[in-house]
Amino acid sequence: MKTLVKKRPWVAFFSHTGSEVAKLCYELVGEPDCVCTNTNVLNRTPFSHEILKDLWTEHDYREILCRYDNPIVTLHGWMKIIPAQICEEFEIYNGHPAAIDLYPELKGMDKQEDVINQTEKYPVIGSVIHKCTAELDSGEILVSEHVPNMKVFNRDLVYDILKDTSLRTWLKFLPNTLT
Repeated sequence: MKTLVKKRPWVAFFSHTGSEVAKLCYELVGEPDCVCTNTNVLNRTPFSHEILKDLWTEHDYREILCRYDNPIVTLHGWMKIIPAQICEEFEIYNGHPAAIDLYPELKGMDKQEDVINQTEKYPVIGSVIHKCTAELDSGEILVSEHVPNMKVFNRDLVYDILKDTSLRTWLKFLPNTLT
């Protein structure tokens, strides 16, 4: 495996387990310069530079992101709204576990449930990476990954498929963006 050589700092945010970021570190053979979270999983994640805060203000984002020269910021299940000013000031990308390029109505939180509950309406499922803007999930879509919706009524399987498509979108996107 080739080690990721970054030309720009990488700051990653997550709100759940951090497993996607951990898988990316393994696949890319490199880790973010800083990982920020609002959940206490410090003992379960392999990150060297992790910042835990429950509440995030515009000042908090700015304080962390201004430590780095021109950082790439990635959101991996970050369940917080980024202040508009921060979205405008920094280069931020969000991984969204729904094919919003095909179905714009899947913008927002927990839209995986819509895909699970309305299989006829969504014959294709997948994930995208989009630029963050002040409007939720409305920035330019840069990468997408789709698979047929097998109309499997197993919630765990659908979540696993979406996690896989999300990981593949990041693996397509990050090496070109960071190097």
